[in-house]
Amino acid sequence: MPGKIILSVLLAALLFFSVFAITKPEIRKTVLVERTTEYLDTNMERTAVSFAVSRGVNALVSFLQDADLEMGVGVSAQFSPGEFLDPLNDMVERFSWLMLLCFTVIGVEKILFEIFQSIGFFLLAFSSLFFLLCIWWKKVFNYSNIFLKFAFLGLILICWIPAQAAIGDLMHNNYLKPDYEQAQTFLKQHDSKNEIESSGWFGDMKSMLSVKERVENLKNAAEEYYDKIMNLIVIFTLESILLPLVTLFAGLKILSFTFGRNTKMNELANHITRKILKG
Repeated sequence: MPGKIILSVLLAALLFFSVFAITKPEIRKTVLVERTTEYLDTNMERTAVSFAVSRGVNALVSFLQDADLEMGVGVSAQFSPGEFLDPLNDMVERFSWLMLLCFTVIGVEKILFEIFQSIGFFLLAFSSLFFLLCIWWKKVFNYSNIFLKFAFLGLILICWIPAQAAIGDLMHNNYLKPDYEQAQTFLKQHDSKNEIESSGWFGDMKSMLSVKERVENLKNAAEEYYDKIMNLIVIFTLESILLPLVTLFAGLKILSFTFGRNTKMNELANHITRKILKG
């Protein structure tokens, strides 16, 4: 009897907390929720900055192509530095589209995070209420495994995106951050006409007499852009595309295991509910 009373008090506390979490979202602002929100906001900010930088690089490429036309007067087309700018321009355009996709994915995750939190706490409240009835009214025992699965589903929804945020934050800070900062710093320093005109390599290139040296200089600069943009493409693809897909796949597998006809899961649910009733 004392065990039933203690368990009833715990379930009642979970029920009231879940109801308040649904009606007053500010109650849900635990450390887990704050860290998840901070990660999503930071990731969205990084994506927005990268998108803006990519547009700046696009303006830079257009500027260099115009400069190439001016320098190309009387020069054979096969030595034109602009030959190296078209592929770079294509890469920058694709990078911009990737940033838009990442920005959209993060925005959807922010919305789903709020929805999943509400649905998750609703399922916890509903399951807590049922188990309170189950403890004191054993006639509803036949449906107990179903509501235990609903409680498990609620926990999955509450922890789904926070788990992804924790993995993403760990991955970014320990593996991706140095390359990201180096790439962003380089692109920010070379994303406008004034900065390029004031930098040494372009001014020196214009004063060179050898067309071959001009081409080689511009080629080296373009390759550096390739490297930095490719680093950002890899980073954002891993963090904003592949990681959500992997966690989505894992979540769907867990849901399939929970609500499928898996005998082990059903046996586990029945075992837990029997323990609750006996307590």
